[in-house]
Amino acid sequence: MNSLKLISDYKNNIVYRESFNDLAKQVFGLDFQPWYKRGYWNDLYICHSFLDKEKIVANVSTTMMNLVIDGKDVSAIQIGTVMTDPTYRKKGLSTALLNHVLKKFEKEVELIFLFANRSVLDFYPKFGLVELPECEYTYEFDRPSGFTPRDITKLEPLQDNEHLSIIFNIYSKKVCRPQLDAKDTEGLLAFYCLLVFHDAVYYIEELNVILIFKIENNVLQLYEVISEKPLLFEELIAFIPGIFNEISFYFIPDFDDINVCIKPKIKGIDDVLFVKMNKSVFPNEILFPITTHA
Repeated sequence: MNSLKLISDYKNNIVYRESFNDLAKQVFGLDFQPWYKRGYWNDLYICHSFLDKEKIVANVSTTMMNLVIDGKDVSAIQIGTVMTDPTYRKKGLSTALLNHVLKKFEKEVELIFLFANRSVLDFYPKFGLVELPECEYTYEFDRPSGFTPRDITKLEPLQDNEHLSIIFNIYSKKVCRPQLDAKDTEGLLAFYCLLVFHDAVYYIEELNVILIFKIENNVLQLYEVISEKPLLFEELIAFIPGIFNEISFYFIPDFDDINVCIKPKIKGIDDVLFVKMNKSVFPNEILFPITTHA
């Protein structure tokens, strides 16, 4: 470990950035290059890494965020992209990087949080991070027979820059959901539009709304709704084609015309939320929008 160098914020160094990208592809199967080349890897997402000569061998990233929680602005740091090259594991590199990040940022923000997979749940409490259970929000839905959807356009953000412009023109004027949402996270939204949900982004011109959704096993997986004004569920659902009898929301829905079912998430399926410093700022029932996970 004495030969390793701790470096941060090196996205404009092509050698280090490509080495980081190689490690991300190896560990997570993610290619950050399209995100960087489109200009969405901004100064809010910072890599903190150990370098062995010219090779990134371990990383912990931070994303500076402005959250909206119960209608109040909360400054936050999200920790993510925690990874180590297999040949450098069990040397305490992730521990050292996490300690570095926590020491650097814990006095600058009101909240630090991360999402951990089930294999490392015993790791993060050592740093004062506390597990905070999330809820799932669903709604049973009966579509009328003979339904014909109104016009909706499938976007291709990975191929078409004009489609990206449509998304971010609306995002720049979006209304935040008051219970739990994030402001000014263009970089994260671009990450999901380019790398995760690039085949699931839609535009409703009549409402000037962006939807991200898929239909799987008769369930509408509604990942995101981006709008300049509050919407009724009835308005939105008229544009979504396909057959489904349930809707699973990946954010806290705030439609005034429906009552959703809220229950604790089933353990063992999704990543687990850990928070540090100010757990009490959250309401009793929470769900971070999927497009804000770093």
